[in-house]
Amino acid sequence: MGPGWELRGQVSTVVSVAKPWEQVGGAHGAIAGVAATADGKVYYSDPAANTIYVAGADGEEAVFKTNTGAVTALRAGADGRIYAVQTAKRRIVSYGAG
Repeated sequence: MGPGWELRGQVSTVVSVAKPWEQVGGAHGAIAGVAATADGKVYYSDPAANTIYVAGADGEEAVFKTNTGAVTALRAGADGRIYAVQTAKRRIVSYGAG
């Protein structure tokens, strides 16, 4: 590699070496988008169920939004909003305050 090259996919943080992964939420058909916020919430979509879920730092799952247009990707914005890709409608939508 030449000057200025960086390896992609470098590990910058380890969540916990001592604690194994654990399931958050219930059983879903498929999870297509995952986004985490600074306050420890994790948002994920199930396109087949047309729903976005949120899990708090305590691991409790709740429905965040229904009738989402089969969201396939999520991102948490610096403005506190959740941005979602509705692939079939060819658009990006946002949810939340701000």
